[in-house]
Amino acid sequence: EMQELSEDEADEILRALPERPRVKMEKINVKINNKIYHLLHLISEDEKERGLMGITELKDDEGALFDYSDEPQESIDFWMKDTLIPLDILFINESGKVVSVQKGTPMSEELISESSEFIAYVIELNADSGINKGDETSLGKKTDVEPDKLYVYGSDGNVQATLQGNERIYL
Repeated sequence: EMQELSEDEADEILRALPERPRVKMEKINVKINNKIYHLLHLISEDEKERGLMGITELKDDEGALFDYSDEPQESIDFWMKDTLIPLDILFINESGKVVSVQKGTPMSEELISESSEFIAYVIELNADSGINKGDETSLGKKTDVEPDKLYVYGSDGNVQATLQGNERIYL
């Protein structure tokens, strides 16, 4: 059973986490069931290790894509240590099909494993995403994402405009 963390518990965990430098990160758009998700594209081992640790909330179209496509994994383990929000963890094969959806419980050190097929990608989204085993995914274009910028996405899932500083959009 999932439990909510109090604000004090979440603050305590965030203070204990190693400082995360604000670095340029890559985002990728992924289409699942006619919905476009804007995901952090985690490629390096360090990025994959950190995942969504310390994140206190996600919009319903945000998450993380762990990319193992260069070396698909026959068996893969995840855990939710230092992860503060409940997640759906999607295991995806080389053809883009969801082979398993597992629940991630905040702060759990229990391993979440998958070994039914070679896994090329793992996606973490908010819990209760509505995505199921057998659903198809489609990866879009990668874009660099910088801290302190606002990205405006079009209906096709691609960046249409970028705002920085005190820039505004007037309609």
